[in-house]
Amino acid sequence: MTSGSLVLNGVTDKQLAKIIEYKSTHEGLFNFSLSQTQQVPTPPNQPTTYNNFVILWGSDNGLKAVVELLASLLT
Repeated sequence: MTSGSLVLNGVTDKQLAKIIEYKSTHEGLFNFSLSQTQQVPTPPNQPTTYNNFVILWGSDNGLKAVVELLASLLT
């Protein structure tokens, strides 16, 4: 069994929405923790971004889902 965590920095509101949507369709495969997430101060007219966004998984299928999620965030 594979378990682990990943910390993302520079997550935009649009990417956060994609993560939440993806999680809802892959319920139980991975979780994320917002308790450590920090909003990055950004200049006006720039998208809001977040650092220390933690994603956790506890199975091989969870890892596969996280890899697919990361690939979708890059496109």
